[in-house]
Amino acid sequence: MGWPPVGGESSGNAFRVVHMADLHSIAHELYGLPLAEFIQTRDAWAATERDGGDAQLASDVRALRKPSATAWAVNLLARSQPDLLEDLVDLGAQLRQAQAASDGTRMRSLDHDRRQLMARVAGEAVAIAEQHDQSLGSAATAGIDETMKAALADPDAGRAVLDGMLVTGLSAPGLGAVDLSDTVAIDPAPSRRNTTRDTDDSSEIVIARKAVTTAGREATAAGKAAATARAKLDNAVEQRSDLERQVADLTAQLETLEARLTVAGTKVDARQDDVDATSKAEAEALQALDDAEALVSDLEG
Repeated sequence: MGWPPVGGESSGNAFRVVHMADLHSIAHELYGLPLAEFIQTRDAWAATERDGGDAQLASDVRALRKPSATAWAVNLLARSQPDLLEDLVDLGAQLRQAQAASDGTRMRSLDHDRRQLMARVAGEAVAIAEQHDQSLGSAATAGIDETMKAALADPDAGRAVLDGMLVTGLSAPGLGAVDLSDTVAIDPAPSRRNTTRDTDDSSEIVIARKAVTTAGREATAAGKAAATARAKLDNAVEQRSDLERQVADLTAQLETLEARLTVAGTKVDARQDDVDATSKAEAEALQALDDAEALVSDLEG
């Protein structure tokens, strides 16, 4: 499957190696820019190359098309979340292998992984657009989903997605060839073009790499979970120590209050004895008064 030439017709090796390297690096930077900055930056770069004497490069840069919202979001994902997109492309190779082997059980398992990855990609695309103050409409998000299906279906489409220089979203007919005409700005870099990680004849390597990647992520996640658990344990131990100190303080306060209560009780008993003695003396005094009054009354009579 050929890649469309940039800047007009080409025959043979029309693009010099240095020229292609320069054009690729310029395009790579342009397709990582915010949408609003693409045209102005592209034209300024083309003018710079023209003024520098490279009319062909200036023409090719000027011919680079502004990406659609779908392509722009996918291009940014290729830069910010390459591992996620590589996982998706790897999964496509595994799906093709399972389909070729008519392995229904494997296909169902991989389809579960596919749904999870597609959901993650959609969420990351929305998030990265928001980080750039760009809102993705329903058409753009649907285009991202379709582009990811194409990356799953066709190795060439996967390489185009990973290279991050799409002009438009891709469309997938199924697990088969994807029409890449007028969808990419420039031929993927040699490192992408020569890669074998997503070809069907290296599916065992793909699966092994996937297992290693998954194991590494699980180990990282387990390490983070362990660190979180240790932090929670340390916090719980500190809280328990605080509570133990509070219990000790309250126990000491209780003992002090009980001692004061005992002293107060002793004082109450003493005061009660005084009250009883006073009451008895009062009763005796009243009785003596009554006796005295009766004696006076007898003497007067």
